[in-house]
Amino acid sequence: KRLLEVLRSLKKNRPVLRTPGLSQNEFFLLYHMREHLHRQGEDSMRIGDLHHCTHTSLPAVSQSLGVLEAKGFVVRSTDPGDRRSVKVSLTKEGDEAIETALEKARNFLNRLENKLGAENMEQLITLMEQLSEALDALWEEDAGERRNEWTAKKERQP
Repeated sequence: KRLLEVLRSLKKNRPVLRTPGLSQNEFFLLYHMREHLHRQGEDSMRIGDLHHCTHTSLPAVSQSLGVLEAKGFVVRSTDPGDRRSVKVSLTKEGDEAIETALEKARNFLNRLENKLGAENMEQLITLMEQLSEALDALWEEDAGERRNEWTAKKERQP
């Protein structure tokens, strides 16, 4: 019961981290794009790679990229090495938008750490990482059960 109340309270406070002009999905797509591009030393990445690193469905990635493209934050192009593959690049405006959003997030998280204390913040991060791993494992288990149910249903059909 306490966990449900805390989760409800966290959801209520989500707007604190919102950036005007960017949805949560758009923020994380830009963030992961920027991190990937900087880490790889590249100027574009395949949409499939963005799908994998964000753990977001391809249709959701594509839809969010369409919105980001309309805002001028990303540009899509055909991969010259594989004409079936589409690559996406961050524009100067997109890089500035994610930098502004990250600065706001850093400021907020610094204030939060000042309230909680460094040791409690570190414990919170560790517990949230464990929670994320546990939820991922449960998601995979549930996905396996759904696949098994679907397979059994298909086998029963004439």
